[in-house]
Amino acid sequence: MKSLTTPSALLALTVLLTAQASAQWSTELLSVSRTSPTATSAGDLAFVAGGRQGNSAIATVDIYDDASGAWKTPTALPAGPRNLLVATAVGPYVLFAGGSISPTASTDIVEVYDTQLSTWVAPGSLSEARFGVAAATIGT
Repeated sequence: MKSLTTPSALLALTVLLTAQASAQWSTELLSVSRTSPTATSAGDLAFVAGGRQGNSAIATVDIYDDASGAWKTPTALPAGPRNLLVATAVGPYVLFAGGSISPTASTDIVEVYDTQLSTWVAPGSLSEARFGVAAATIGT
């Protein structure tokens, strides 16, 4: 599996991927240029979601499939555009939460992408709207 690194200098249009077993690096193009996205991985899939183009938040979710060595057709965050959101994965589920929906407003939206079914579910919301936070998964 490859891990995903998103140094700000690379976020315009590329992400830097590394093969975990061989430690070889490569760059991959995103479907749209952006700043302030979130990134995580689940199994053989790496996700880059949301972000900003200029002053506008975007909803694009790029999914890189390490098993095939290619990007899947991009999907979108169902609740709409946001940047500075947080992402983490638990098993086959990728959670996207919070984020900025405009320069002056954040959101409490929580969405989950099921990697086995390639579908979205909305399990609830955060206790309050927030952006620019962090998330982590412990265990599997």
